[in-house]
Amino acid sequence: PHVLVMTATPIPRTLALTLYGDLEISIIDEMPPGRTPIETRWADESKLAGVWEFVGREIVAGRQAYVVYPVIEESKLELKAAIDEFQRLSKEVFPKLKLGLLHGRLSSDEKEDVMQRFRKNEINILVATTVVEVGVDVPNATAMIIEHAERFGLSQLHQLRGRIGRGAKKSHCILVAPGRMTEVAKARLDTMVRTNDGFEIFSAPANPATWASISPTPSAIKSSSNPHAKKPSPSRTTPLNSPRSSLSCALCRQNGGAATTWPTLVRDILKS
Repeated sequence: PHVLVMTATPIPRTLALTLYGDLEISIIDEMPPGRTPIETRWADESKLAGVWEFVGREIVAGRQAYVVYPVIEESKLELKAAIDEFQRLSKEVFPKLKLGLLHGRLSSDEKEDVMQRFRKNEINILVATTVVEVGVDVPNATAMIIEHAERFGLSQLHQLRGRIGRGAKKSHCILVAPGRMTEVAKARLDTMVRTNDGFEIFSAPANPATWASISPTPSAIKSSSNPHAKKPSPSRTTPLNSPRSSLSCALCRQNGGAATTWPTLVRDILKS
């Protein structure tokens, strides 16, 4: 092939590319050799003291940890902020450990400096926002603590959890959330606790991603959303995984196999 598109997670954009792009699809549904499945649990925010004790034990054992917050600084949303919590954790909870802070407002050089120190184990605990969601590989990091986990979507939670479990040591992801939250938020956290499988997570009822706008049907192209549309499951056996399942192929078949251009097909459907 002239172009190779790779992704680690079946997020909506990934599935849209496979449907619209007429791509041949290969699926790797196994963990790399030597990795241990991540254990995920949900902790009430009232149990944070026990969570920090666990993180401390991991550090004493020579491991490292991430602590993730939804916002950089204090806001009207009344959410814990990375900058404030970095200061509090450094002074009150882990005064003898080395903590680092990483967020999107740092310059590229500052971000790289923090990550290099974390990779070298010069930083024990990395306090961060979702800037660590992708592209971070530190096998020695075995703990991921996500505060206000109810505020994150399934794709974000799955990507964040993927920052750990990259070595042979057992890794733990702890989702910290209040006891009272919406049923949708509870369902998201339950899904994360139940499975590490990205395909199952994407197919979960708690995932709000709609397939209506990327479903390979003319009616779906005309409508940007359809709450009654049945969401296809990106399982390992679905026709989605067939190289002939893309939208362009479907449209060509609809057109009787006649050679035509992609813009012409879309224009004709939108006019119908």
